[in-house]
Amino acid sequence: GIRSEGKAGEIHFPDGTIVHAIVGATREADAFYKLMRWKDGDFSLDPSFSPKERTIGESTESLLLEAMRRQDEDIG
Repeated sequence: GIRSEGKAGEIHFPDGTIVHAIVGATREADAFYKLMRWKDGDFSLDPSFSPKERTIGESTESLLLEAMRRQDEDIG
């Protein structure tokens, strides 16, 4: 989980592959992009957690590149 300035979100990444993200009512890749814009926060990791769903099909590399592109172009 991630917490920053009263907001909370989650990124699920079993075996290092991002498969789901949540922040507020936003889910999937859009939630990941929102979380990547946060400048700081408190992080927690539950190594025994197993995600129940896979909502993101893009590769981790694709997600990170798109997040950087959105930040460069100041897209939410």
